[in-house]
Amino acid sequence: MESLTRHPASAVAPDTAAPRLPRRPKPAPDAQQAIAPRRPKLRRHVEGAIEPWSQLPDTAVKDIVPLGLDAPAAAPLADADAAVLLKAVDDMRHLAELGELSAVVAHELLNPLAGIAAIAEVLCESFDLADDRCESMQIILTEVGRLNALARNLLDFARTREPQPLPTDIADDVLCVVRLAEPDATRAGVTLATEAPDLCTPVLADSELIQRAFTHLITNAIEAMSQGGTLTIRTLEPDVASEYVCVEFTDTGGGIDPAVLPRIFEPFVTTRANGVGLGLAAARKLVEPQGGHITVANEPGQGACFTVYLRRADQGTD
Repeated sequence: MESLTRHPASAVAPDTAAPRLPRRPKPAPDAQQAIAPRRPKLRRHVEGAIEPWSQLPDTAVKDIVPLGLDAPAAAPLADADAAVLLKAVDDMRHLAELGELSAVVAHELLNPLAGIAAIAEVLCESFDLADDRCESMQIILTEVGRLNALARNLLDFARTREPQPLPTDIADDVLCVVRLAEPDATRAGVTLATEAPDLCTPVLADSELIQRAFTHLITNAIEAMSQGGTLTIRTLEPDVASEYVCVEFTDTGGGIDPAVLPRIFEPFVTTRANGVGLGLAAARKLVEPQGGHITVANEPGQGACFTVYLRRADQGTD
């Protein structure tokens, strides 16, 4: 019998005669601490090779994935990535400039629109209701109202001052807004109804900004009821444990498309052909900086209910 080394079995020395190599002595504890840790191996898909960090070119840093470690945090950007980032920054700057320009244009439109509306109302009162000219004045008033709402939407969305919250009776704010909105509601065949307790809990809010938010919600509801209907504005007295006073705006329109509902407060989201989609976004932007928020409940085919939550004055702010 021969072994794998092709030598006669008798020529193989027994195991007991095999010389033993001396074991490598273990270093002392102090010496172990002095030994520098080994660099982690790096996996790089270059013909299946594994190369040390020091031997890789600078351009390969983004392709390196250390085994068991995250990718390098300060990896240089490629030229294409840097160009995309610079373009995004430039686009944001242009959007900011466009927003400021929109606010200026909207502000300049409000005064002449108010003058046109005043003259149209005077002329309309001087004509008989059966006169075609009276109908023409009504059309002018309707279109002026639409442009006025668009200008205010742009102004509120693009440029909103810092709120100055004070204790406020929110029911008075509701009545003030309803009186101003009644002419537009009447022309659209919409009835405005209000419900409020005799004594409302004061809220901590900026009355001017809150009234503008309510105006956006009322305008949105009127436009949602193209065939007429009823908008009920209800102020709810809060529970003792609640920190909010609620104001509900419930319309009898067709409701909101469920596909659009999750994005209803985003700018430029609208389901109407002649809509811009800024009213609800502007309302939210006016309410949230005051510690409040807006929710919506929807019933397709029956209407929608927007609820504004405002902080009670006796509980202050966080």
